[in-house]
Amino acid sequence: MSRFDIIVLIGVVCVGIIWYITNNPLVALVMSVLIYTVAFLPTFIKTWKHPYTESWPFYGCDVTAAIVSLVAL
Repeated sequence: MSRFDIIVLIGVVCVGIIWYITNNPLVALVMSVLIYTVAFLPTFIKTWKHPYTESWPFYGCDVTAAIVSLVAL
């Protein structure tokens, strides 16, 4: 795991703790979307530089996840 991966993992754990403490699912959802966006940046940069290294199912899953997140808001 890289240093960035550990930071993202800590962020995800913090989101869970904040959700447990505040008992507010909207806050947890917004924070989760922010963490997901930050965690996706290295993949986006790699894909931008080397577009043919990622498979089409990856793009399909990512688009589906983004749509489900938006619908949940």
